[in-house]
Amino acid sequence: MLAVTFIIFMLSFISAGDAARVLAEKKYEHPSPEQVEEVRHEEGLDQPVLVQYGKWLDQALHGDFGKSYSTRKPAFEELKRYFPQTFKLAVTSFLLLMIVGLMLLYIFGVKLKVISVIGGDAGGIPILAAFAMDISFFGIMTRLIRTNMIQVLKQDYIRASRAKGLSSVNVILRHGLKNILIPVLTRLVSIVIGFFCGSAVIESIFSIQGIGNLALKSVISKDTPVLQCFIFILAVGIVVLNFLVDIAYSAIDRRIQLK
Repeated sequence: MLAVTFIIFMLSFISAGDAARVLAEKKYEHPSPEQVEEVRHEEGLDQPVLVQYGKWLDQALHGDFGKSYSTRKPAFEELKRYFPQTFKLAVTSFLLLMIVGLMLLYIFGVKLKVISVIGGDAGGIPILAAFAMDISFFGIMTRLIRTNMIQVLKQDYIRASRAKGLSSVNVILRHGLKNILIPVLTRLVSIVIGFFCGSAVIESIFSIQGIGNLALKSVISKDTPVLQCFIFILAVGIVVLNFLVDIAYSAIDRRIQLK
């Protein structure tokens, strides 16, 4: 995580342009070079980059990511204000992905029998934006579930279950689904991360005031504190999410031990 924080700071430092001029223009409208230098000194932007990084890291570890260059409000508060819209979009996209994916499996696999699903046996909720985010994942999830289900249903314990008289539905529900959860869960995690990290374009197109749109505006307006806060929070969220998934793996399969 320390390396991540350094990369976040350096990338934003390199790409942000002259932050002192941005701030001076908001303060003086048409600042003179002296006024720009005054603002640079007031904000500590004239200090060596490693000193700036050290101060930023110390403040970030205490929850202070600085103030937005655009609004002069705390960067974390800005992110917190915009987060509910992105969260609603991501959750709706996830639920829609699961519902549509299962419906496609049922329609094309069970009803139309176009694909083999079971190895040879027969409010403001942003729906349109969620569908736009999901559309590229429908085929991926359908193929992933189908491929893993076929492999699982070829196992000896599945044949033994069928030999005991269990129906195909019971075999799938009691044995099949549980054993395809790990690869499916792994792929779902990367998709969910993508929902949060890659929502900027979708939010911009559909005018959703979420953190992705906020991050995009921050890049355009060179609002470094908000951008740094956005990347840092996402990086922490990804680490935490992957840790929770590791715990879920051990709960699904007792043979997997956390070390």
